[in-house]
Amino acid sequence: MGQSSIFSAFVASLMLLGSAATVAVAQSGAPQRCSPSTCAKPFFEGGKYGIRNAAGEITIPPRFDGARIATERYPGQPLDGLIIVELNGNIGFVNRHGIETLPPVYQRSHAGPQRGFLPIKRDGRACLVDANGQLAVACEYDSVFLTGNPNQFMVISEGKGRVITRSGEQVQFAQRSPQTPVPRAAPPPSAPPARAPSTPLPTFPSVARSYADSGAFADAVGAAMAGSAADKRYVLIALDRAGKAPASTSYSQSRYSAGINAVMRNPGIFAAAMQGASSGEASIINAMRYRLAGPLDIPDAPSGQPRGANPTPSPPVRTIERRRCYQVSRTRQVCYD
Repeated sequence: MGQSSIFSAFVASLMLLGSAATVAVAQSGAPQRCSPSTCAKPFFEGGKYGIRNAAGEITIPPRFDGARIATERYPGQPLDGLIIVELNGNIGFVNRHGIETLPPVYQRSHAGPQRGFLPIKRDGRACLVDANGQLAVACEYDSVFLTGNPNQFMVISEGKGRVITRSGEQVQFAQRSPQTPVPRAAPPPSAPPARAPSTPLPTFPSVARSYADSGAFADAVGAAMAGSAADKRYVLIALDRAGKAPASTSYSQSRYSAGINAVMRNPGIFAAAMQGASSGEASIINAMRYRLAGPLDIPDAPSGQPRGANPTPSPPVRTIERRRCYQVSRTRQVCYD
């Protein structure tokens, strides 16, 4: 074979490798960067929002209350081409080609997007949508979290966690099998005893702390109940710190009250959090538990008193300066001095 034939065969092999790489990138599903000539965009007409594709053709006539490009609402997130539309207080999704992939029947979640996945809810059930506007996890669980594998997700339902794929199938991890002891000669006294190799157990990233840091305390308590004692301590202390923070901070009363209600629905979190706690952590957790154990009941009007009559004057109540209280239910308050 001559040198020209060898060179031609080499060039052909490089072309085949380039074609295979192009197909692999196209099949990976990763969204490419958008430009005005490659992605759809919303437009406003007659008081409603519609969608035009990259060629300027109207793919969805104006019928939405709102429409916004996802990367404008969440800058820095790999959500190129995704459009979030709103109708009657619900949200839906349109892909980069101007096609409606999910109708506006979903609700926003307190958590923001992570690694190209946007948490949403439907009728109180958690789910995930990807950058292509498709459901990565169906709306069937109490909470959904990301793992180190982009095609596997940790879900929690009825207090039990498991790992599933995009198709909803549960991931089965290798379990340790019992080993039959094999008789062998005793090692020399100076030699250390040999140890059988062990299979490392799968580990999952802690998401309770991420929720607590972002102020989503109700989700943080739910994730901590399926996590370790250290996660429970972290969430309780973060919730206590948010209650003592000044009113000018970013923590809202609704999120704090939702976290307190989640703690009251899971009273076992206190005993579990005390395992391995330091003296300072134990003091904070015990004080918080004491505050929640003593409800401030709001008394009704005395029986037999006629409607409209002046009530019996109550003794003066000593007010504490800068006292801050949260109404977490109809008859319960949590106060900080």
